[in-house]
Amino acid sequence: MNISFRQQLNSAMSLSGLGDWRSPVDAPDLKRPESRPQDLPGDGNIAAVLILFCDRESADEPDLLLTQRAITLSNHPGQISFPGGRLEPGESLRQAALRETEEEVGILESEIEIVGQLTSVYIPPSDFLVTPFVGCLQGVPEFRRCHREVEQIILTPIHHLMNPATLTNGIVTRSNGESLRVPCYRVGDHQVWGATALMIGELIERLSRVSG
Repeated sequence: MNISFRQQLNSAMSLSGLGDWRSPVDAPDLKRPESRPQDLPGDGNIAAVLILFCDRESADEPDLLLTQRAITLSNHPGQISFPGGRLEPGESLRQAALRETEEEVGILESEIEIVGQLTSVYIPPSDFLVTPFVGCLQGVPEFRRCHREVEQIILTPIHHLMNPATLTNGIVTRSNGESLRVPCYRVGDHQVWGATALMIGELIERLSRVSG
């Protein structure tokens, strides 16, 4: 992996906080709470995802790994996300992110170096609190897609996501059938919105603050 980018990523992840920064993809109409409402019954669900940078052949900058969730899944079918899933008994959030990445796209834990984590995001429709970890994979990946969970694997250069023109608006349909116009990132024919976009937004902000 390009040394200058790796240094930039390390510096970005070491930032202690972003002050009063507000994500450009936060959609007020979604009425997304920052944390799980106290009046909900039970303990809710805990999950972790991995934001993974992968090297490309003949390129100075790595790709960011995204997945399209299988359309047969009960939660968030067909949406663009990071590999990850529910915390299992006895494991840490970090372990969950690495295990799910291996299960979904076939990248072994031993091939990944975790460089930090981002702010946890609460997802109301599925009642999940999701913690994103950021990692690097040395070398060009050899993916083994889990067809039951992943519709397709998507790789995109980070500079594409950092381009202001990539941030736009799209129409999404929520689980209750309601259609909303929301800010999103365009990646090919896909629109990345919701929790995944919020995580990307924080990552971009961190990288932007150390790239100058």
